[in-house]
Amino acid sequence: MRLMNLDAKIIVPITDETKGGMMYEVQMTVLEFFAQFLPDSLPEIVEAIPIKWLNERHRKCCEDGDTDLMDAITVLTNEYHIWQEGQEVR
Repeated sequence: MRLMNLDAKIIVPITDETKGGMMYEVQMTVLEFFAQFLPDSLPEIVEAIPIKWLNERHRKCCEDGDTDLMDAITVLTNEYHIWQEGQEVR
């Protein structure tokens, strides 16, 4: 499984055939894109914690001396890397 940020902004090129093929661009989120152009193919939405955020939290725990949380985050990020390697093999 791969996750994507449905809140990410994208630029979508549009060709309006009702206006003689006029071309323009629209900025929208990935979720808005799916909802507008692929309404029957909406992706499954799951909550996720970005690894970047966990790494920053780990750094903060190191500064604060919170070794219990630091150890927990280390286990999670190590497991993530093991999982990621398994996904690359597939």
